[in-house]
Amino acid sequence: MSRILWFVLVALLISTAVVWAEESPSQNLEPIIGVEDWFDGCAQLSQETVLTVSKMNLDADCVALALDYCTQKQTNSFQDICHEILIDHIVLRSAEISRLLPSKPDLKGFKLSSYTNALRRASEAAQIQCGTDMSERECLLLDVTMKWLDLRFANRLLEGEIR
Repeated sequence: MSRILWFVLVALLISTAVVWAEESPSQNLEPIIGVEDWFDGCAQLSQETVLTVSKMNLDADCVALALDYCTQKQTNSFQDICHEILIDHIVLRSAEISRLLPSKPDLKGFKLSSYTNALRRASEAAQIQCGTDMSERECLLLDVTMKWLDLRFANRLLEGEIR
């Protein structure tokens, strides 16, 4: 039953984030409203859920669904802008999490090792080596997503909420 509520809530968030804008370049309308708010709402839901589903999987789904929002819900002329907004927003959220994480946490054993490894991966210049089949933007989105996931994982280790 909880899984159904999760999907209903995601569907409601997606439907409320859609803003209809005409494709006329002469109009000065903001083309993308809501991808950042939608992403934050989804990430908050994944943080607070009591489902037995992995929270890291839910976080990854938030990025995938936000990307889908950019690709499917926006006109072609606004997709690149939406992707840039999403990338910048994930970088911002990663920086916020990073500032809160201690360099010497009160963790032991496996949790300490996992925490240290997650922070190391998140601090690497580029986690992902992209092939020629990916655009530079796609590669950047994948890289910032992996860093954000690592930082969220490290934060959950501190909170004792690893699922």
